[in-house]
Amino acid sequence: MKKRILATLLCAITVAATLTGCGQRKETGNEKNGNETEITEGVGTSFSYTLPGKYLNWLKDLNYWKDIQEMSGITVELVNGGENDDSYYQNVDLSVGNGNLTDAIIVKQSQAAVYQAQGAFMDLTDLINEYGPNIKAYIEANPEYAAMMTTSDGAIYGIPAQNPLYTNLTFYRTDMLEEAGITALPTTIDEFTDMLRTLKKYYESETGYYPWVGRDSYLHYAECFECLDTIDEDGIVHGIYNCSLGNGIGYDIYADGFRDMIEWYHTLYQEGLIDPEWVCGTSTEEDWQTKYLTGKGTVCDDYFTRPTWFMSNAEDNSNYNIDVMDLFKTTSGGPASRYQKLVNPDRYLVIPEGCDNAATVIKFLDWMFSEQGQEVMHYGIDGINTTKNEDGTYTWIADFAVEAIKPVGEPNIGIYQDRLTFPYPVDNQAYYESLDAKVQSYCIEYFNQYASYAKQIVYSEEQAETRSNILAKYKTQFDSSVLGFVRGDIQINDDTWNEFLERMESVGYSKINEIDQNAYDAMVK
Repeated sequence: MKKRILATLLCAITVAATLTGCGQRKETGNEKNGNETEITEGVGTSFSYTLPGKYLNWLKDLNYWKDIQEMSGITVELVNGGENDDSYYQNVDLSVGNGNLTDAIIVKQSQAAVYQAQGAFMDLTDLINEYGPNIKAYIEANPEYAAMMTTSDGAIYGIPAQNPLYTNLTFYRTDMLEEAGITALPTTIDEFTDMLRTLKKYYESETGYYPWVGRDSYLHYAECFECLDTIDEDGIVHGIYNCSLGNGIGYDIYADGFRDMIEWYHTLYQEGLIDPEWVCGTSTEEDWQTKYLTGKGTVCDDYFTRPTWFMSNAEDNSNYNIDVMDLFKTTSGGPASRYQKLVNPDRYLVIPEGCDNAATVIKFLDWMFSEQGQEVMHYGIDGINTTKNEDGTYTWIADFAVEAIKPVGEPNIGIYQDRLTFPYPVDNQAYYESLDAKVQSYCIEYFNQYASYAKQIVYSEEQAETRSNILAKYKTQFDSSVLGFVRGDIQINDDTWNEFLERMESVGYSKINEIDQNAYDAMVK
């Protein structure tokens, strides 16, 4: 890691973001602003905070951003650290290298752990004990959350942002199924395959039509084939662990279902049931959107708010309709589950070592963990975002379908717990209720039935670096080998499959699994 940082510093000509040095905006007073939260003596009234540009813009557009600062009694100076994630995290490395950091900064979990070990970031334990009673109480009451921010010797290296509980889901064009004469939705992989065949046959005259279209990794439904990466009840890690998200990385390649899944994808590819451009990685997100908007595809398995987006952007809204399928059963006939990470590994708030405003940062975050702070972050401002009823429930004023598509720079009254601008406790029910009526009609029941938080693993500096290096080589070989099977470039039989397993071992499958196991064991001891 140190070598990479040095190389980046030597090669860099410019840094995308100019980050102001930590502590330069320290306020020495302890004034109260109107009826705002009282500021502890010695705690300043402002601090600087670096985060990715898109999150900064989202915060500025929120109508209650000013209220958050007034209620907490602390002003936050937002600093743009880079417009996209790649440039942002590169700038973090550069800024740590030259010591030019703001009072608080968003980093990856791996950066938080590595740089704290090197003395760049503060251990937040004492600060939380003194200035963060609400944070402390939440950590003590939520051991899974605590495990994601605490080193083996008890140091707190960063405060992670939580994810609301949501997953991908399968949605389909109801108008196209009806036209093709399909009246019953599939409940198994076999039934799903038959449905795709029916669609393909009915729309075979449509040039460029494929029943199933998508973006990013095409390897979906590993949970149905029972070959996802898992950590079992005995604490044994199976596969290359990626929190069972099934996004092209985390699979147990020795599970019987993994070979079955790859053979299934080969069938889909050969019969033209899945978009070949998607499988081969030559289709962009814009291509996918265009295909689905123009009837070149019927089924998607993607982010759960996408049905609203497609229906809002379809030219013929009168006929264009989308609904959601239940998750298919496993191949053994049981219920399947989908998973979400409890915390986002790319969203840890840290404080540089020696920062004069460290107490101010913790005081502000503690307000967000307070009852008042959580109410604002979950429901916004009474009379603007929601109306608080006498029985303690809330009626939503903000219309997600309207607010979510507003351009950057326009005031927004939506509530977005999934934007992860600051770490604070999420409220899943409030999150679901904040969404538009169409999404609510299916998501709450779907997530209650099929979604769970997965176990997460925290790696040491050495483990993270070693794993990252091996994983890069492994994924390249994995992707190309699987693609060869799916397209039919390589016939799937016992000999070729054993060769595949041997090849995956040669590029580090078991080494990565061993790192995952050792890291998990260290967490639970």
